[in-house]
Amino acid sequence: AVTHISNSLGTLNPVEEIISRAHRKNIPVLVDGAQSVGHMPMDISSMGADFLAFSAHKMFGPFGIGVLYCREDLLADVRPFNYGGGAIKNVTFKQTEFMDYPYRLEAGTANIAGVIGLGAAIDFIQQFDAREAFDQVRNLAAYFREGLRSMKHISLVGDPQKYGGIVSFQVEKIHPHDVATFLSNAHIAVRAGHHCTQPLLESLGVPATVRASFSIYNTKEEIDQTLLALREMQKFWM
Repeated sequence: AVTHISNSLGTLNPVEEIISRAHRKNIPVLVDGAQSVGHMPMDISSMGADFLAFSAHKMFGPFGIGVLYCREDLLADVRPFNYGGGAIKNVTFKQTEFMDYPYRLEAGTANIAGVIGLGAAIDFIQQFDAREAFDQVRNLAAYFREGLRSMKHISLVGDPQKYGGIVSFQVEKIHPHDVATFLSNAHIAVRAGHHCTQPLLESLGVPATVRASFSIYNTKEEIDQTLLALREMQKFWM
């Protein structure tokens, strides 16, 4: 399992190369596409992923719904993790026979509203040129990275050559949660913590980070406001 774009560092991983190497040893690969699907051009066939998972709420859709793509010749090996109505073909006291994929994975009452919302989000995203949208977001991230590098007592966490719209950083002597609170009071929304990647941050010797995530609706003017707010925060704390 490998993430396509790191939700902590913004790194755009070379998943095609990783998948190719894994397949040479007959290892199937699941790609976490939560930060890439809907944000950049995607071609599952050329990528070669055996499984691809992504979430609606990362692509302007509702919470609690997502997609799992499976390579066709592996469908029979995918077993349900949850049991209930709609997933069962036949039940006796001795054995249970499940429905064919994908129904065996969809036990119980479906999240119908979530599915409709996901469909609407996909329709919305398809209005845009995926390459232009990704380039815009990546340019915003590059602009913010340069702004942070020009400031004293602020360090970037991770310095990938290829990246998406995520930038993580730390402010010297100020806890990331305090940074996030200060920025929130300035009407700037960021995330602070270990972002569900605690082993990664521990390996970097970092307890937590502040994370800015850019999207197609953000502007350079907003980044300038964020950099100004960080300078004001340093005056207050230091």
